[in-house]
Amino acid sequence: MTLFLAAIFVSLVFSNLYTAWQLGEVHVLSRARKETIRVQEEELRLYRQQLGILAIQDPAMAHVIALETHQNMVWKFRVFVPVATSFAVKSVVGKIPEVELPQAKPSNTIGPGEWILTFSLTRRTDGKWVERIDRVSDSLIYEHFAKVHESEIDWQRIFILGDRKILEPVESQKASDADLPIQLVRVRAKPDMFRRNRDMDPPTDGFMFWLEPN
Repeated sequence: MTLFLAAIFVSLVFSNLYTAWQLGEVHVLSRARKETIRVQEEELRLYRQQLGILAIQDPAMAHVIALETHQNMVWKFRVFVPVATSFAVKSVVGKIPEVELPQAKPSNTIGPGEWILTFSLTRRTDGKWVERIDRVSDSLIYEHFAKVHESEIDWQRIFILGDRKILEPVESQKASDADLPIQLVRVRAKPDMFRRNRDMDPPTDGFMFWLEPN
């Protein structure tokens, strides 16, 4: 009888140990599976970012991601505009403040959906600078050209001593409230360090490209 009870006890102990081992294996596999899923999700996020694909997490917010252009003075962005929302596509080549938005002329508009926006500054063969903005939606291309009064711009200070605030392709996508401006490109010359009032940062030569809610 004693041997029988001892055998039962030993079998129960081994059964519990085996069950505990199985649960431990399941826990290890579960953690490994979660880590694999996490790594795959991060790789997918990076692939989407490199390809410039937007992940719309909140359709009530505006989304934007920068795209590679491999060209100097050319910036491209993919933008999602929420339903019942529109943005004015604005740009200025001239005096650019450090923080505030400059005064811009009446501009074109983008409505709900996804858009590809391209902002570029090019120098023609005759030496004249031209500003160009392309808006692409559903294979429809809208182009806008404007002459740049380069005589009023100190290009050397912009390119050599420029302060750049640009949404770059290496950055993740940005989400913004649909009633707020979205700054895409702000490049300006640094203020004169010998100016009288060092506490003030006056507008300087540069260029800016942004979206402003209508």
